[in-house]
Amino acid sequence: MSNYCEDCGCKVYSGHCVNCHEETYIAEQNYSNDEPIAFSKEFQGKLAQQGVEAKKILEKQKTLNEAINNGTRSTI
Repeated sequence: MSNYCEDCGCKVYSGHCVNCHEETYIAEQNYSNDEPIAFSKEFQGKLAQQGVEAKKILEKQKTLNEAINNGTRSTI
């Protein structure tokens, strides 16, 4: 598995696609500011959903990397 999004092809960082997980990117950039803004409930819901998706992506990458290291890639 590459470090690129399977859906859009953009670079994936820490399990988050900068395109598909735009809300996460916005939140991370906002909290680097001195005075973060408040997010709507809908926005917060998308952030939570994207967090779950990112964990799945990272777990999939970890499983694939372990399989490659063990020489069992053909079983995936």
